[in-house]
Amino acid sequence: MEKKNKGFETKRLSIGFKIGVIAALLHLGLAVYAFSTYINSCSSTASLVFIIFFFLDAPFLLLPRDIFTVFGKASPLILYGFFGSMMWFFIPYLIDKIVVFPFPKTIKAVRAVIVLAAIGLIFWGFKNSTHFLISHSIKQERPSELKKSLNKESSGFLSENIIFDSNQFSLISIINLAAENKNQSIISLRNQVIFIDENFKEQRRINFGNSGFISIQPFTFDANDTLRFLAHKNNEGVYVFDQNGNELWNFTQKSKHSISIDGAGLGDVDGDGKKEVVLFFRYTNGITLLDSSGNIKWTHPVIAIGKVEMADVDNDGAEEIIYTNSNNASGKTSFEILNGKGESIKKLEVATKSYEFALIKWQSEAYNILLTEENKIRIINLNGEAVISLDAPGCREYGNVQTAIVKFANNQKPYLAVKKKLHPDLLVLYVYDYNGKLVYQKSEVYEFGSFNPPLIVKKDNQTNNEKLVTGSIRDNRAMILEYRLAQ
Repeated sequence: MEKKNKGFETKRLSIGFKIGVIAALLHLGLAVYAFSTYINSCSSTASLVFIIFFFLDAPFLLLPRDIFTVFGKASPLILYGFFGSMMWFFIPYLIDKIVVFPFPKTIKAVRAVIVLAAIGLIFWGFKNSTHFLISHSIKQERPSELKKSLNKESSGFLSENIIFDSNQFSLISIINLAAENKNQSIISLRNQVIFIDENFKEQRRINFGNSGFISIQPFTFDANDTLRFLAHKNNEGVYVFDQNGNELWNFTQKSKHSISIDGAGLGDVDGDGKKEVVLFFRYTNGITLLDSSGNIKWTHPVIAIGKVEMADVDNDGAEEIIYTNSNNASGKTSFEILNGKGESIKKLEVATKSYEFALIKWQSEAYNILLTEENKIRIINLNGEAVISLDAPGCREYGNVQTAIVKFANNQKPYLAVKKKLHPDLLVLYVYDYNGKLVYQKSEVYEFGSFNPPLIVKKDNQTNNEKLVTGSIRDNRAMILEYRLAQ
């Protein structure tokens, strides 16, 4: 009887069982902590706290995304807290069983080493399969309205042409196109800039080496059109270079939580004719304004920033800074406008979860706010009043949005072009006529998810008609595309 009890106790408390309990409890504690942070946050990006489980519980990425929605806001706790913890209990428990079955006399210490080594290998496998699994999950999440039209045009209203090909294999993530003078443009790649003529033929390049910049923005520094480059390096800061690629100054300050600068913009906020640099930390430090030499002029604390834009919204000759607060889980997004001294001059609360926005002058001489929402684009004025609502199949609230006002025909009213980043690898272009009718739509899937080129309007010197210019990546090569009225 005593041996039976002893044998029963050994079976219950096997080394795999013990390690499984420890692994499950650690996993459960992490899941509860993440869930507690999630439900107590007001930010619309609070779900990012669960990103670690993309590695720990990678197989769950194969499941349909809506399978746990029946549990509402508690679904992450059910998925990761219960099922994830159970998975990490059974992994060591079953590995131990597999070892004991052919080798029943294996001592506990050896079994423990085997189980722990197997756990390490399984986690390594999960980690290395995450890219594939996330790509699979992203494909599942794509808007149903776009799944049948990926990489296709909705109409023949516009013609698309490749006007520049970098002819190089590259992991290029951003392409900027900016006019230097009437006959020359600049294409900004990741670590270099290319000067091209009006026919998009390459003239020269400036190579910044293997610097790790995520963007290089050409800009005219002053009233004399002095060329400068603003480069943003991930996890470090911003650097300013002259027209020959020589560094003039840099700013690499981190927040009190060692979080680096999340974004940078350019504008003349004091009306002196020189561009200042606006930096923002998405969390904690808020907005910092640097003068034209890189010195701090002022800071404006914000807990959570959604997006920052600059425009002269009050027509006083100086640009204002407009930003949204991403703490909008309540369904309302706060807008705030700062003057050149960092003082708040206007606040606005809008019933939307879309903290991504763009400032546009279309159908109006004044700036309006463009918001992207579920299957629609909404334009409101700076008082929050509705201007127009546009159909946008497949559009969603989250993801960067860019706009351009373009006169495809010189004798017609301007069109509105909107480029929306819906997923890490999916961009959609919407084009509307002056009456708000959707006349063209194209979605495009990119292999490199961080790619997000802007929209640029260029005038045809012969016809005075305008064309829409943007970047693309095809066959691993950076390209420039143009859209003009189809013949």
